[in-house]
Amino acid sequence: MTIVPATLGQANRLLLFTDALVLSPQCSSAECKDAAVKFATFYTDARVYETVMLSRDGDQGAKPRYLLPATPAAFERTDVQADPIYNQLQGYVGGADAYPNEGVPAVKQSGVLRGLVAKALGIKRDD
Repeated sequence: MTIVPATLGQANRLLLFTDALVLSPQCSSAECKDAAVKFATFYTDARVYETVMLSRDGDQGAKPRYLLPATPAAFERTDVQADPIYNQLQGYVGGADAYPNEGVPAVKQSGVLRGLVAKALGIKRDD
């Protein structure tokens, strides 16, 4: 199997969307913040990525999920490196750009995108 990435925009590079962990304003106590840091540290550990990527949390003999983590450390685990498809994916992640890779911040700041969405939804704007 060969993987061929699709690109967006003028750049000829794979575009990655990433998840983010954020802290709720309601988590203001030291105990809550400490628990949040511990969870984030656990969740972003390469061993956790390996478990999820290779479906080790499923039934014995489950096939890998073939997710595309934007975290290079996820590909450094020995069993992930041994998988031929993840081996290909690692090369693409290494040369990818994070989203947004061009133009989107300026469009968002100008309000054009918000106007297009409002128009599509039939919402009248005063600005």
